[in-house]
Amino acid sequence: PFHTSKRRDTNDPRNRASSYLDITVTGDPVSWECDNQGVTVLGFIHAHITMKVNGTNDQNETNTYTGLAWMCFTYETIRQQKIRLGTDLRIYDAVIMETGGTRGDSCKKIVLCSMLCEPYPAVLPPLPAVPTLMNG
Repeated sequence: PFHTSKRRDTNDPRNRASSYLDITVTGDPVSWECDNQGVTVLGFIHAHITMKVNGTNDQNETNTYTGLAWMCFTYETIRQQKIRLGTDLRIYDAVIMETGGTRGDSCKKIVLCSMLCEPYPAVLPPLPAVPTLMNG
């Protein structure tokens, strides 16, 4: 009999990613004035998961931050993924920075989509609704 272990395609960047974010776009895309290739949208972070390292007993870690963040994409990504208000995405290996906003700011993070993003997987349970006070 053949061994039927699950094989992971190591060429797939999703399998090499060290983290991912599940987000819902809560605002319309806005082009950058100084760079016609950059686009920013307001989004809601549902989860930030850091994957365990192969060969260790570490568990996947969920970051406790949920809330609004500015999401930065290239225009090409916006076009290819058809990103618009209400789009659910999974972003792999994003760079997340703190904003220098005031205490009253509801948006304290900036997310740079640095490697790969795709529509939120349809085989997973749907993302919860964005809290009404958070809608952009």
